[in-house]
Amino acid sequence: MSEEPSRRFRSVGISLSLAALALGNMLLGFVQNWYITTTLGLGVATDAFNAGLALPQFLLAVAGNPLGQVILPILAASGDRTERREAAGALLFVAGVLAPGIAALLMFAAPFWVPLTVPGFSTAAQELTVTMARIHLLGLVFAVLFLVQRAFLNASERFLLAEFGLLAGNLIGVSFLWYSLPRFGPTMAAWALTMELGLPVLFVLPLLGIRARWSHPAVRQTGERLRPLLLGTAYYKTELLLDRALASLMPTGSLSLHQLSIQLYSNGLNLANKALVTPVVPGLARHAARHDWPRFHRMLARRGLILLAFGIGVTLLLALVGRPVLLFVFARGRLTPEQVGILFALMLALTGYWLGALGGSITSSAFYARGDTRFPTRLGAISHTISIPLKILAAMRFGLFGLAAVVSLQYTLNLLAYMIALRRGQRRETEAGTP
Repeated sequence: MSEEPSRRFRSVGISLSLAALALGNMLLGFVQNWYITTTLGLGVATDAFNAGLALPQFLLAVAGNPLGQVILPILAASGDRTERREAAGALLFVAGVLAPGIAALLMFAAPFWVPLTVPGFSTAAQELTVTMARIHLLGLVFAVLFLVQRAFLNASERFLLAEFGLLAGNLIGVSFLWYSLPRFGPTMAAWALTMELGLPVLFVLPLLGIRARWSHPAVRQTGERLRPLLLGTAYYKTELLLDRALASLMPTGSLSLHQLSIQLYSNGLNLANKALVTPVVPGLARHAARHDWPRFHRMLARRGLILLAFGIGVTLLLALVGRPVLLFVFARGRLTPEQVGILFALMLALTGYWLGALGGSITSSAFYARGDTRFPTRLGAISHTISIPLKILAAMRFGLFGLAAVVSLQYTLNLLAYMIALRRGQRRETEAGTP
């Protein structure tokens, strides 16, 4: 078997294995959301659980996820295994110092910033949100550390190890949730999520073969690429806080319904990212480093078509059988059929979010693989600026459905902008005659 077919065969095998592991993690995440929602219902406790996640998720979106996207190409571009280990050790050390320090400050200040994120909550609901937020911030520390670990494993093409760690953590976390939630109350939901984030860090760390270092050129390079992302990303990712703040002004349970619909789609997005996007990022980074743009764009186009087919298939399934399936799964415990009907309608309204975020996962990764962090940041800032007044007006006039419609429009237009920019870049490279 020649080298090229052999490489493709191996890539397909890795993608299928990642898909199986990611599907297992997605199902466990779904079970977690289902159990929390059906056990607690759409009330103060569930709203507080979701609201407490607002700032940790915001910070992860601002610094954590971009960090993973930035360091993966840096580590992948290094062909020397020892050099990669040394770089990963330094990055893990820096993350291990900064993340706990920031989390500790925010835990202390939680009684001051939580009311600002959920202005519509009662005093009792805000106090419960403070407790939930402090637990979630501990989980944030573990999430950041695992992002660095995963980037190193993916750059080394050891894709499966990270997913095995996640699967083990999710299994233990869901088991803990199942036992503890009805016995010890709603804060156990937050502790279970923190456990799910922390255990993979402990499972994977002894297998990495890296040691902590004070410094390495990769730290400076990461800082240079991350710097233009932070301010712009910090601005447009406030959409996570804005959406929850608007939902908190609606009737009790609205925030939880909005987050549940987003989370159901996020499970599918995570599955697609791990199985279809992550395996091609190291290859895209290597092609970009060699300025081999024809192969770069062919790889990007092939994977984009697969993602498009997946997204359309899921959308058609939702439209055809989504309502009876959701009723069968969620219309139990403390959830009523009427509430599940609202959930189904919200998911239909968020179809643009699903397709836009799915396509955006591969197109944004293409820019990061090229070392271009500025365009995704500028695009996010512009679209968020336009969406702020639209979201406020739509939420005031049409409630949750107005908010969902604007979110769908925003993500759809973002994807179109990514595609136009990539097409223009490809045309410039072709005209320049770059090999």
